[in-house]
Amino acid sequence: MVHLMRGVIQDGTGRNARALGIPAGGKTGTTDNCRDAWFVGFTPEVVAAVWVGREDKKSLGYRETGGRVACPIWTSFMSVTKEEMIKQDFSMPQGIAMVPVDRQTGEIIIPKEDNKSSFVWEAMREDLLPPLHPSSGNFRLPSWLKRLDDFLF
Repeated sequence: MVHLMRGVIQDGTGRNARALGIPAGGKTGTTDNCRDAWFVGFTPEVVAAVWVGREDKKSLGYRETGGRVACPIWTSFMSVTKEEMIKQDFSMPQGIAMVPVDRQTGEIIIPKEDNKSSFVWEAMREDLLPPLHPSSGNFRLPSWLKRLDDFLF
């Protein structure tokens, strides 16, 4: 779950917080007609939430989303708070491995200097890692996992 929420900051609607330069994850949210916007963010040490809305439930305005109005407030708060934190990363649970997955094919690849932008790191259970593809040197995601990924994202 931590890996998924970190993706919100690395490549998603909370990317404003990437400027902090610390390990962090989060989730943005926006209600219908932009009446409420929020961002809940966390580091290995701190969890904080920001809600932006009006008591009369009127719209905040066109495109006033969690990533646009709440995440910058959280980022500002964390820019001060991070100075008091111990610099540590999230710990990986035992039995979980981070593997490089090709963005286009879903195959597990061998990362190289020239293909950095073509893959993402995904968390997988070590006991479910697919075998090495014999001819290409690539791994292949099991079809059930690829279908689950397509369904969720």
